[in-house]
Amino acid sequence: MTHDEPCTGCRRARRYRDAGRRGRAVPADAEAEGVITRIQARNYKCLKDVDVRLSPFQVLVGPNSSGKSTFMDVLGFIRDMLQYREGVDAAVTTRGKWLNQLTWNSEGGEIEFAVTLRMPDGLRARAAEDHSHCRYCVAIHQNTGVSGAVLAWEGVWTLEDPGIPAADAGGGSPRAAVASPSADLYPPSARGTSNHLTRRGDKGEYARLDDQIPIVPFKIHPAVPLLTRVPDDALVLAWARDMLMEETTHVVLDPARMREPCPPNTPDVLAADGSNLAKVVQTLKDRDPGRFEWWLAHLRTVLGELEAIRVVEQQQDRRLYIEVLRKDGAPVPAWLMSDGALRFVGLTLLAYMPDNDSVYLVEEPETGIHPSAIESVYHSLGSIYDGQVLVATHSPLMVGLAEPEQLLCFSRTESGETRIVRGHEHPLMRNWQKSVSLGSLYASGIFDGAE
Repeated sequence: MTHDEPCTGCRRARRYRDAGRRGRAVPADAEAEGVITRIQARNYKCLKDVDVRLSPFQVLVGPNSSGKSTFMDVLGFIRDMLQYREGVDAAVTTRGKWLNQLTWNSEGGEIEFAVTLRMPDGLRARAAEDHSHCRYCVAIHQNTGVSGAVLAWEGVWTLEDPGIPAADAGGGSPRAAVASPSADLYPPSARGTSNHLTRRGDKGEYARLDDQIPIVPFKIHPAVPLLTRVPDDALVLAWARDMLMEETTHVVLDPARMREPCPPNTPDVLAADGSNLAKVVQTLKDRDPGRFEWWLAHLRTVLGELEAIRVVEQQQDRRLYIEVLRKDGAPVPAWLMSDGALRFVGLTLLAYMPDNDSVYLVEEPETGIHPSAIESVYHSLGSIYDGQVLVATHSPLMVGLAEPEQLLCFSRTESGETRIVRGHEHPLMRNWQKSVSLGSLYASGIFDGAE
């Protein structure tokens, strides 16, 4: 199925974020918070029922088919659902033929997601409540009355305390972890929460847009999230929409695309496939020459023959490409660079992009990278101080660089459902004395079991 392009009316809510930069380091602390602080999923593929707290930098480890990619795809599904005009139907049909194929054991029923985000200080100061976190929940089901999958339920809250346990608010369901649907216009809030948006797809759609805007009825297609229709002056809702829709990137660098010259009017934020690498490099050099020089110094620690990187504009079409200058003066254009060198350049660049508070999902960053460069890539991904990075890896070298608090250990139970345990809480790590490195423990398979 061919879907429309992502909605062109989508805009970043940078004005809300710029009002209060987070400006924090990324400690190996189980209590440190990134942009996304909690992900819950129920009845989605192998994620029968998971609830995971997140830190700014997480390393996902586990055997093949343990659920790492599926866990990351919770954010991908929500992003696609918000971006495409067909909404839920587009997100479903890019992953399967129909919704039931995406449910636990293909048994059908509702798929539920909930994502909790930490609001920047500037937004907290301008919002009506002094709440620190925002929570977006959706339930999706197959509706026999219309073609394709639809939203059964949708809600947004702000919270005083992101640690409200599900048991305090009605059960293990993601949506029940704050409030359960009822016959009322919108669900009653649990203590310490404020409802900003509620949508019941089967009985009309309704929204409460912040405290300043009254309850307003909406009528849109049941597959289209109501969050995509909120006005920009609904500050909390607009920020949550933009973070989930535009600021979450699944990085899958494609060296073939990175070699191709890119149009001069391409976005200056690195694309998921790295195809606009030259434009991003040019933007960094023009806007922050100091950061650009730091980045070059970082590259030289691995690419010893590198003297400089410049961006070249083709005269015939003004397209841009990067060119590496060697110490002997020889130029090496992008199309002559190796896959590993291009990946290394792209992954390290993420740490030097100014005002970078996006969320990056990176699978197997070690692919094509020489072992001597893996540590450099690891530290780059862990140094996106205002943003957040989730890395799925099979590299013992990369795991060995992490602290236990940074690990999320994935495994499958005998019934096939994914189990996720934080590294420092893993049963086999309780007596770890550091005499054996985490990389060696990972290579031995100690994290693969579901004990």
